Amino acid sequence: MRFGVVHRIMLDSLAVVGLLALTATGELDRRTAIALLVGLAVALSIPSTIRELRAVQLAGSMLYVVALFLQLIRLTSSANLVTLAVEFAAIIQVVRLATRRGAAHDQQIIILALLHLIAATILGAGLAYAACFVGFMFLAPVTLLLSHLRREVEGNYRQGARDRAGLPVDVPRILRSRRVVSPAYLGLVVCLSLPMFVFTGILFVAFPRVGLSLLLFQPPRKARLVGFSDRVDLGVVGKLQTDPSVALRLTYSELPSQPPEHLAVYLRGAALDNYDGQAWSKTQNTLRAAEHEGTYYPLLGWPNPKVDRAMTVELGPIDPPIVFLPADAEAIQVLPQVRGQSSDTVSIFRNSEDELRYTADTTLGLRYRVYFGTAQSRRGNALPPTERMKYLVLPPGLSTRVSQLAKAWTLAENDPLVQASLIERRLRQEYHYDLNSPSGAAPSPMEDFLFNSHRGHCEYYATAMAILLRTLGIPTRNVTGFGAATFNRFGQFYVVRQSDAHSWVEAWVDNLGWRRFDPTPPQANLTAGEFGGVGHLIRDLIEAAAQRWSRHVESYDMQQQLHLVGQLRSHAQRLRIPGVIGHRVTLRTALLALVLSIAGGRMLRFWRRRTAHRRGTDAAQGPLSPPAKLAIQLYQGLEQVLLEHGIPRPEGTPPWGYAKSLRRLGHPLADQVLHLTQLYLEVRFGQRTLLDAEVADFQRQLNALRQSKPRSHAA
Repeated sequence: MRFGVVHRIMLDSLAVVGLLALTATGELDRRTAIALLVGLAVALSIPSTIRELRAVQLAGSMLYVVALFLQLIRLTSSANLVTLAVEFAAIIQVVRLATRRGAAHDQQIIILALLHLIAATILGAGLAYAACFVGFMFLAPVTLLLSHLRREVEGNYRQGARDRAGLPVDVPRILRSRRVVSPAYLGLVVCLSLPMFVFTGILFVAFPRVGLSLLLFQPPRKARLVGFSDRVDLGVVGKLQTDPSVALRLTYSELPSQPPEHLAVYLRGAALDNYDGQAWSKTQNTLRAAEHEGTYYPLLGWPNPKVDRAMTVELGPIDPPIVFLPADAEAIQVLPQVRGQSSDTVSIFRNSEDELRYTADTTLGLRYRVYFGTAQSRRGNALPPTERMKYLVLPPGLSTRVSQLAKAWTLAENDPLVQASLIERRLRQEYHYDLNSPSGAAPSPMEDFLFNSHRGHCEYYATAMAILLRTLGIPTRNVTGFGAATFNRFGQFYVVRQSDAHSWVEAWVDNLGWRRFDPTPPQANLTAGEFGGVGHLIRDLIEAAAQRWSRHVESYDMQQQLHLVGQLRSHAQRLRIPGVIGHRVTLRTALLALVLSIAGGRMLRFWRRRTAHRRGTDAAQGPLSPPAKLAIQLYQGLEQVLLEHGIPRPEGTPPWGYAKSLRRLGHPLADQVLHLTQLYLEVRFGQRTLLDAEVADFQRQLNALRQSKPRSHAA
């Protein structure tokens, strides 16, 4: 492959990797990121002949000024400074790629790509950043070396340098050459990335990550999981969107030999008690500090970590910051969220709906461990009258046919559990799950769902059951959370996605407490957007890698460092390495090994030099083509004539340079010597063949020079 093509591919790839790392930080919105990627594609496709036009160069300079001016204007309108800086850095790279000329601009592109990677390291270090970092490490050595070669070639050309034959350096010919870089040479340069990886890994392990949040003038935007708020609106018209993004990861302390692929987890989030005919909300949202001892928070009782089953939950960033829990959770333990050398303090609060919330840096999410004890559920004798009335309030304007339907479905049953089970079964069997429910545009969405459309998503099912039970005098509340989880075979954990968001009903039964009922058809509770075959495999692999990266790289701290050192020490002791070193390696043997290593290195260096010299001599004395031998003989005749004239060519002076010096001195034989020298170089190094007439003419000119009167001129 040609040198210029290889250099451009490597340089463009390095710039693309830097921009991708910058866009992967999440600081750019989707429209801006798409616009930058389109501009990048256009910049890379511009031919070199167009880039070198003066109008294009002037337009690029104007774009720099315009972009800077626009970013300054946006800064005055309270825009995020970090986002503006990231956008401007990306714009600079795109414009430079579109207007680059020569090696000097190539160096600027490399520096900008490195700055983009550094900025991405500070702003976000997810799995996408990891891929960009690996690509950058492999591309950087090759790109730097090729750019250095091109800079040297262009620098020598501007200085009027000449090759060994005395001819001017031809830069376009070098860029078109296929002999400058070979696949083996590129592979060897790429291998330089391996020691760089090793050195980077050693630095990372030796020095725990230090948070760089002080470099950010403004805090990053809070990520948010959709579908969770203090208000659930049934009157929204349109299709309910699903998102396959990971919301939680669940790691169980005990798993069967063949874990089920799908698991109904019912992780409880927010509980809503007031329905006004259109939406659910809270009548009271007062938070109080939850009882705790250290990092342990009891729910049904205090845990026994050595005996109780446990489940570790990795919750992504969410607003509002809700702690999702299963109904049979006995207690939780908050695990520290570590970034660098500091640990964020987490406080847990509780409200009247048994809902837990946390206060901390919500951009980091929350890690906590759930303990399962012997208690099966929350029990209670009876609700206080004021509390009971709160969960029996019906929406204004509710039709009497709702209560009639509830009585028709429950017949003459009086047991609240039986009544709730009958209504749950009728909704599951006689209604259909639909993300695009037509009932959202109706004045009363719940009644339209019950009596007209018979189609809706989980919020319609939960609302309908809750109101039907309230007409029967059973206290209910609507609960939102996550219903299902999917097993990841590579990471050995369960994944809960945002598409697993779900609504169900909690009904109060005296002497039993709150009981969960899910009237939504079972097939609708499975994870949406499932891949199949290879897609499923690749998705699980990526998610497992993302968890490992987040746990062992992003959250790498002093505790993990000490744990790693302890593991290395235990492995060394198991292999008896310290005992062997202490018994056989002494100061004397170490010094002797050092001396022998130095002596061996010098001998190896001497042998390599001698071998290289011998190879160079053999190459210089190698067989020549017949035209080259004839050219050497003819030039030797010319050198003999020059000696007879008293102007011998000094040793070490190239033939072409010597002929040019004669012309500068104004020697009368300079033109003939220059002509014969050029002919010799073309045949000797240019693989040209001399014709018989040209050989006879060369001999005739030599004879003419011999017969002329010798002159004494200084060379």
